[in-house]
Parts: sequence; C-alpha cells; structure tokens
Amino acid sequence: MQTFEFRNERGHLIVPIGDHMALIDTGSPSSMSCNPLEFFGTVYTLPASIMGVTPQEIGELAGIQMDALIGCDLLSQHDIRIRWKDHALDIGDQLPDGQITSNLRIFMGIPIFSVCLRGNNMSAIFDTGAHLSYIDPQLVSGEVPLGECDDFYPFVGRFTTPTYLVSTALDENPIDVEYGILPDALQVMLGMVLLLSGSSAVIGPQLLNHFDCTVSWARETISWTRK
Repeated sequence: MQTFEFRNERGHLIVPIGDHMALIDTGSPSSMSCNPLEFFGTVYTLPASIMGVTPQEIGELAGIQMDALIGCDLLSQHDIRIRWKDHALDIGDQLPDGQITSNLRIFMGIPIFSVCLRGNNMSAIFDTGAHLSYIDPQLVSGEVPLGECDDFYPFVGRFTTPTYLVSTALDENPIDVEYGILPDALQVMLGMVLLLSGSSAVIGPQLLNHFDCTVSWARETISWTRK
C-alpha cells in the first residue's frame, strides 16, 4: 500500500506527485496530463486534454493549481481509500472494506453506489471531482432553495445554481447534504448520464466529511467507515 497526502483545494482532492499537482477524479473515465506522470510506481504517457479541455483550463475555472487529472482508468487498477479528514489517499491491493459495505456498480469505469435519499433507496455516482453534489431536479421540484452556489463545468464555464438540503443516508443516521441542480444547458447531459447509469444524484466529497470511503473496482465493492 502507498499513501499519498492530498490537499483539500476548494473541495477538490489534489495530490502532489513529483512536479505535478493532480486532481483525483472518480467522476472521469479518463486521465490526462501534459507530461509523463508516475503514479503508484508506473510512468504513464497520457493525453494532454480530454475533448479539447486541458487540466490547466480546469484549474483556472476552479481557481486552483493543477496540471494533471487522474481518472478511473488509472484508479480502477487498484483499491483506493480516501481518508478526507486525515488528508490521506491510500492505494493498494486488497485494502480491507469499511464498516458499511455494498455492491459497486460501474458505469464507464465510474463508481455507482447505493444511497438513501429522503428515505428512498436510490443509486448515485461517486464523483470526487465535483466539489458540489447534484440531484435529479424532479426530486426537489417545487421546493424553496436553501441558497445559491457558484460552480463550473469545463465545456460551459462558470454558473450559479440553486441549492437544496436533502437527507442522505448510508446507515441509520442520515445527514443533510447540499445539492445543486444544473442549468438547462447541462441538464440534458446530466439527465442522460443519470438515466444510463440508473442514478438519481452525483455526490461529491460531502459524504467524506463524515465517512472514510474504500472503493474496490476488482471486488466491485464500495464501503464506508463513519468518522
């Protein structure tokens, strides 16, 4: 097992790797880097961009320094454990499961997990690259927003979204998670992803404030340990 110390940069998980500042992004099927990147003992030559967008451009939108993105094509080769409050990312083989374990579904390499939203069993995409979580707008239709939050999407730029508090549970003790809904320009895209993956939400690091998380693509399990 190897442990990387990461930085919480505006809700993004950034790992210094050599001269690189790499975003750990379980919501991206692919990785990219402008230069060869050594990760967990292997040197990778990766695409410099994804659909014309570079890591540097994403960093500029996010207001953080980054020049590489590590997605599920590399992360899925090993088990990972994110210990958010310890600022630690453990990577290895056969990492032990946490206290709450469930089956992992995989969509284009991206982890899909079971979650209870307002007492209803649903599925969600686990996306460490999303500093704000997002929910199917039908689940908050007609409700008064909690407030607003600024966010960005690489192909659209920055935008402001209304946010809603939704009870979210992995065990018998639910927590309130703040969710946004995407603007119309992105809602069709998200709706298609949610439909194809059978999910009702995209959940970012908010749960990691309460749980350590272990993901094993090989065993097809995802597990959580309450902190």
